[in-house]
Amino acid sequence: ETLEQGDPNLLPELTGALELGLEKSWQKGNLNFTIYRQDIKNPIQRVNKVFNDTILNRVFTNASKALQIGMELNVTNAITPNWQSVMSGNVYRYKIEGTLFDGAVNVSNASTIYSLNSTQSFKIQKGLALQLSINYLSNRITAQGEDGAFFTPHLSLKKTSIDQRWSFQMQWLNIDMGSKTANRQRITTRGSNFYTTTNYIYETDQIQFSLSFNMSKRNRKIILPVSDMAEKEF
Repeated sequence: ETLEQGDPNLLPELTGALELGLEKSWQKGNLNFTIYRQDIKNPIQRVNKVFNDTILNRVFTNASKALQIGMELNVTNAITPNWQSVMSGNVYRYKIEGTLFDGAVNVSNASTIYSLNSTQSFKIQKGLALQLSINYLSNRITAQGEDGAFFTPHLSLKKTSIDQRWSFQMQWLNIDMGSKTANRQRITTRGSNFYTTTNYIYETDQIQFSLSFNMSKRNRKIILPVSDMAEKEF
């Protein structure tokens, strides 16, 4: 069992960042590349300690400091007139160190973490569009263990009327199809006298339908009221 408590002495997490970026544009797209360094004071961490023989005390508290150095790349490109691609990636080295529980527990943990994101948009025909997005986050270290990788794919199909006032959308969220890989994450923490791991499984293969109507007419000329004293009044 787990007893969750708040930390009355919790301090705000402060981040100082240094970034250097490069931008490049062309006729059909653009590229953004950034390298960065983040120094984090009082990083907020989810930590555990033994409350009694069968119960863990879980609290969000501050570690001493963390350092994050990495690079990020974003690319947008129109591959064809009917295919728009947006891709991004982020990779960084993360190190956390310090103490927990008023100096009772020493912390020193480091790893390389990365994330990948892709959105592909297809214009099937006039008024009909298909979009596929995939997001992946690798394993991430924490003060006492690690959070497992997280993978979420989504698919949407949107139909818009000729006058663009009506639109119908179908979304397939957290696609899994029985593979048991999407929208789930294993979280592990350990200490000198405990070990715990939990596999969180969130809802998958959600189908959502939406219908929207735009009540205002586009490109309609707005006629402002005119004073009874004529426009020369002012």
